[in-house]
Amino acid sequence: MANRERILDAAGEVFAELGVDAPIHRIADRAGVGVGTLYRNFADRDALVMGLYERAADALDQVCDTAEAAPTGWDAIVAFIDGVTGVYRDRPWLRPIDPTVRRLRPLPPRWEADVLHAIDRAWAEGSLRRDIQATDAIFVPLMLQALFALPESVREVVIRRQRDLFLDALRADGVPRRPPGGDIPTVEEVRRSLSGWRDGEPAAGRPRGA
Repeated sequence: MANRERILDAAGEVFAELGVDAPIHRIADRAGVGVGTLYRNFADRDALVMGLYERAADALDQVCDTAEAAPTGWDAIVAFIDGVTGVYRDRPWLRPIDPTVRRLRPLPPRWEADVLHAIDRAWAEGSLRRDIQATDAIFVPLMLQALFALPESVREVVIRRQRDLFLDALRADGVPRRPPGGDIPTVEEVRRSLSGWRDGEPAAGRPRGA
């Protein structure tokens, strides 16, 4: 594997664990290269962040393609929400670098345009509330991201159920409701799970700091 790819892999791991301000030498050590080699491939921290971002941008473009190809406007909205949520779930380094990315590069016009198109389609077919705006659909996957840090024992069922509840809130009046999926954990189950997590159990996919 080329040094550049090793550095990006290592940066993703370290940013996911320690945040975007993690020491550069931690990234170089994780990649098995010297700091000088890292800087020969990436001029500064911003360049490293944008190199990682390009890995996610292609996946987000694919989400837009899937949404555009959806048979209905509602299906397009669901594809967008599920797709963006999946991109962030599979790339735990993406959330920490988001503020830096937004500072360096505006949101691609295509992404906003595709969400607006999905909303127009859903309005036209009567499946979406008329007071829903593009930002409402964009914020759903952002809110679901906050649940990625839950302990593995409750994470997936909670995310699935909250996702269904968010979608239900977007539906137009008169559209048949679907019951939220998953068997929601009891308060006691959540309390026990969170207690163990706070006592030192790291969330799955998020190793302890290097």
